[in-house]
Amino acid sequence: MPLPSPVSQGKTELVPETRVDPDLWELFTAEITLEPYVGEDKHLNPIYGPGVTLRARPSEADVAVRGVGTIEQLSTGRVHVLTTRYIDIRDRLTLPNGTQPPILQVDLHYDENGPYFSTLYTGIVGFRQTTTSA
Repeated sequence: MPLPSPVSQGKTELVPETRVDPDLWELFTAEITLEPYVGEDKHLNPIYGPGVTLRARPSEADVAVRGVGTIEQLSTGRVHVLTTRYIDIRDRLTLPNGTQPPILQVDLHYDENGPYFSTLYTGIVGFRQTTTSA
């Protein structure tokens, strides 16, 4: 059984509005919801913790990213999120339009004061990669 996401263990931190350049803050006009992955039920269905609403800037972008291991995947969306919270690729993301694309990769960006914001690279809705056991 996989280890729970550090988000579910209370390791969260939001970037204070006062630390963000006002011009940059204005670009983050959307709200997304992230529900931390906490494990699986007896049928191997994912279990998620309570969702957190975060300020974000989603956009469409075709980018090749590295998935789990060395598998290269095509990301069809990118979401910049004003948070330094740990985001696991198994977490459930809900975009403003209600879709829940899989998270393929997460990049945490830094400035001179430390962690600043995250970028989530998302896949195509309906094609969430899952693993099965025989």
